[in-house]
Amino acid sequence: MGGASGAGQQAQPAVGKTTLVDAASAGTPVGNAPVGSAPGTRPPTPPELAGIDPDLLEKLWSSRATLATKRDAFKGKSDDQFWDAIRATGAADLHTLQVVTKGAKTVGVWSTVQTITGWYTYASSYAIEFLGSPAGVTTSGAWGKDSPQSLVRGEHGNTAHDWYRHNSGPGNPGMHLGVDVGAGYHNIHWDPTNPMDHVGDGSMHWSGLAPVYEPKGIAIYSPMALVMHAAEIGKFGETARDWAKKPNTPTEKFLRISHGKEAADKANEYAGMEAGAPAKADAARSATVVAEIRRTAAAVLAIHTSAQSLAMTDDAAAQTQLDELLAKLETAEAALWKALTALIVYMKDEAGVTGECAFDQESKWASAPTWTAYDTIVDLQKKREAKHAAAH
Repeated sequence: MGGASGAGQQAQPAVGKTTLVDAASAGTPVGNAPVGSAPGTRPPTPPELAGIDPDLLEKLWSSRATLATKRDAFKGKSDDQFWDAIRATGAADLHTLQVVTKGAKTVGVWSTVQTITGWYTYASSYAIEFLGSPAGVTTSGAWGKDSPQSLVRGEHGNTAHDWYRHNSGPGNPGMHLGVDVGAGYHNIHWDPTNPMDHVGDGSMHWSGLAPVYEPKGIAIYSPMALVMHAAEIGKFGETARDWAKKPNTPTEKFLRISHGKEAADKANEYAGMEAGAPAKADAARSATVVAEIRRTAAAVLAIHTSAQSLAMTDDAAAQTQLDELLAKLETAEAALWKALTALIVYMKDEAGVTGECAFDQESKWASAPTWTAYDTIVDLQKKREAKHAAAH
């Protein structure tokens, strides 16, 4: 459950939802999933990505044909472009793959993963979706089945999964497993706050007010942890969610950097639109504006590239470097907002637009998603072309 990373991928699910499986894996019998693509030679691991979990690496490699049908980063990539696909995966999602793999190994799920089909990253949930056979893991006594299932399914997009929580202790980070009962894939994700107190043992217990029967194998919730978890996934509104979430977690930090990459990618798109636009009265000024956007966007993208290496490790030194990257990102983004503002001011001048306009101030770029400026830029281009046509 939780809030998410786009990081250059296809549209991510809404807050608190899992992604939907597509036709390529829908209906695949549980436990009989395709093992991956035909044998090939995996290119050597680049030094900057050497920290990737070796088992995760092998699973991504064997899953590459399936991922090519589902993930933009893998689409159209040949075997020798495998690392290009990994690099095209955002830092936040690479971190998710790494930490979910580590957690899945700890709770006995990883050995049941046959093919990775997808992943997602939210501030309050980060997941791997896969084909395999994890149902037997839930009978170990360490997992509690959520109840009522209808409520938990509703929090995950009403996909056809049975949901189980690992008994990590109330309020602690915990793994949440969605076993496929018709969705066509399984889901294993971290919840930063586990609402479960313990696993029901099939006997009567004194609640403090009255005796209560605890069904065997059912997740018994901690009231306080349940409230914190509900706030964390947005059940009580954005203010409570922001209060409950854990802002200093690596996931939050990698999400922040991935969002920076999204802004830089969109800025480069705007630069390309301006570079190819007709009817420029001051072509030299246009070229200067475009060059500055590309320069400042490159600085943001370089920070993201550095973060991808750090996403593969969770040691103290890496976390210190991550904090340093976040500080650099603030400076780099400020320069990018300035460059993008210069684009809007220039286009206003070219189009003869006076008065205040959307995105003609740096603070506006800083406070709104960069993609929302698209319509403003297109509108100014049209007005510039109209002015040019009227003059000629």
